[in-house]
Amino acid sequence: MDKKFMSFLLKNVHNEKEIIKGTYLQYKLDFQKNEKELKDRAISEIINSHTKDVTYKGKNNVTYNKTCTPSPKDIIIHNCKSLYYPEWTLNFKAKQKNYTVSFAESAGDIFTIRDDTKICQICSHKLEKNRWYCTYCGSIICKKHLKLTRLRKVKICVNCSITKSFFGAKKYFESNEELEEFNNYYASMPIYKKAGENPLLIYSIVITIIIGLYFLL
Repeated sequence: MDKKFMSFLLKNVHNEKEIIKGTYLQYKLDFQKNEKELKDRAISEIINSHTKDVTYKGKNNVTYNKTCTPSPKDIIIHNCKSLYYPEWTLNFKAKQKNYTVSFAESAGDIFTIRDDTKICQICSHKLEKNRWYCTYCGSIICKKHLKLTRLRKVKICVNCSITKSFFGAKKYFESNEELEEFNNYYASMPIYKKAGENPLLIYSIVITIIIGLYFLL
């Protein structure tokens, strides 16, 4: 598995360079089924898909539960054709996180079976674009869980950040040292600057005052 393929795989993942430098393993599953094994597998799948649990009432007004299962004798496969779709599994580790991507290929086409890089490692929501990579823990996350630290403006996931509220607004920090530095800075701020740490609260107060003055006048 070369670097070019990894770049394709991690397309639209921001800060992905560290992942590409990581380790990965690859396996190609052998195509070892003969015609009889394929027919037996097909019959088994047909039986499983057509097996139903039914409830019925007998002549004695007693309710019965029964599992109706087709018999292999009722299933006839006239023709069996083998198609070669090798399945690839890619396992790689980024920092503390393990990822698996598996897909089948045929005539140059790729069909994805599983892709952990398109799942947010925090909320498990599916991701297509705007995936972000946390360089601290190795998580691929959605934008919702990407935070910017207050002083150093470093992008970090919510799980790796240290949080504290200032003037009612939650702030994010990459280390205790950054938090302590901002604590000292915040303590020296005048009150109007401290209030500026929560612009949403200020806007809400201003709008409330404007509405109140409108009705008073």
